[in-house]
Amino acid sequence: MPRSLCGNLLYCLSSSRLLILRFKSGIPSLEELKKLESDYHPSTHTIFGSRRKDSMHYTNRKVGVGYWHFSNNIYPIRLKFHPKIAKWMKLNFFILFSVFLGLCIDFSWVGHQIKKITTNFRPEAADPNLKDNENFDQTVVHSVDTNNRKKKKRLSFREKRIIEYENRVRAYSAPDKIFRYFATLKIAKDGSSRTFDIYMTPKDFVRSLTPGIIQPHGLELDRFMYYDPHKNAQNFANPNSVFAKLNEYGLISFGDYLFLMTMFSISSCDFVLAFRIFGENNKEELNKTEFEKLQELALTYTNVGQRHRDNASVGLYANKDISPALSYFFFGADGKQKLSIKKFIDFQICLYKDVLEIELELKDEESLRSGVISYISFADLLLVYAGVSGAKKRKMLHRVKKKIKSEKRLDGIKVDEIESFFGFLYSIEDVDLALHFFNVAEVGITDEILKSVSKKIVGKELPENVIDVVITLFDEDEDGALSRDEFITVMKKRLKRGLEKPKDTGFIKLFDAVGKCCMNTVKDSLDIT
Repeated sequence: MPRSLCGNLLYCLSSSRLLILRFKSGIPSLEELKKLESDYHPSTHTIFGSRRKDSMHYTNRKVGVGYWHFSNNIYPIRLKFHPKIAKWMKLNFFILFSVFLGLCIDFSWVGHQIKKITTNFRPEAADPNLKDNENFDQTVVHSVDTNNRKKKKRLSFREKRIIEYENRVRAYSAPDKIFRYFATLKIAKDGSSRTFDIYMTPKDFVRSLTPGIIQPHGLELDRFMYYDPHKNAQNFANPNSVFAKLNEYGLISFGDYLFLMTMFSISSCDFVLAFRIFGENNKEELNKTEFEKLQELALTYTNVGQRHRDNASVGLYANKDISPALSYFFFGADGKQKLSIKKFIDFQICLYKDVLEIELELKDEESLRSGVISYISFADLLLVYAGVSGAKKRKMLHRVKKKIKSEKRLDGIKVDEIESFFGFLYSIEDVDLALHFFNVAEVGITDEILKSVSKKIVGKELPENVIDVVITLFDEDEDGALSRDEFITVMKKRLKRGLEKPKDTGFIKLFDAVGKCCMNTVKDSLDIT
């Protein structure tokens, strides 16, 4: 037999013998091993080694620590609810869904629609007089011409949050941040390390003072529009207004902004006293140098000036020198003329009037075109800076609305009548003194007394409809007489536009006072002089 054949035969015999040994000893073959590997894949068995019957099956345990009476061995992913809670799950989901749905419903609108639909089904519908009253209730009191007036857009949730944030910026932020937030224009600056200067328009200035008016989208903090006066010259202010005297184009720089803020922060009586102190020989006249000292002192002792910090990054500095345009208006071309107190007070009153006009335009532009605004808008205008709670403000406006409905007034208040009333407020210190004597004499402040006080102080009586709104707004006990204390307090805030309040929350001052108190106590205990 050939050697190769014998070798092959021996190899086959050895292989078969090896297979027999494997079979007897229980050693699996390669095919069996592959089959076992596929059978024992982790995804096909539970953690206890049992065959998994479902892809979502996890364990065969029915009870134990952390388990609540599972009903079967094969189940999908299942939340662990206690049996006593499980039966209330559907009710809980229904309650949560009902609450969520209730938050999405405008109940005032639904109530108005129900009232509108059921009006003709009421027993009172047969009475023509009552029907007229119902029709009057449906009129829009914020408009004189309800046919041509568009309905005001309801503020979204996001807009309300933005307004709340901007109101906090106005109340507590430093002047440089307020200026950077509400300013909208930047002008290229040639020959300077800064690339541009920041300016406010008159509307921006009024917007920075008035709560509740939202800043245009995209023009928030440190976001400005580029303006080139050489290519696109534009006058942003009325040529006869105060703002036109500050700048060639009616724009307001940061130095002008601080000056105007001090004009609102200090009353005319205080300015008269300051002119007498700084003027030579007690004359109520100041030259340019004396006026700059007065301006620096006013900036130091007002809340606006105390919170100011120079911002070098955008070039916002409190300049001691007044602007060239204002210097020309006050002291002439050569700067040697003297500024009288009468001219300065007239300038302050003109500033009040210009700001009031822009404020009316921003608040109720459509009604202003006709020269008339509604009674509610006028009442709301008086309470802008009152600082009263929302509930109290709604109660005060409701009294005015109720009186308007009872008397069926739809004419509104003319703009010149509003200016006449604010001219009366410019002498609020004299008004306060006059009303104080009536209060001491325990005489109720009626419409006739207000007319008499106005006649003696400003030389003309207030309009009848304006007096009715003012007395109704500040008549807390509804006895037809004015509440003098609240009226004077709110009107002083209205005249100063909230600038009399400190520009902080008082938190730092509290710790400062506590620290000083502790130091004084320690010194007293140690007898340190």
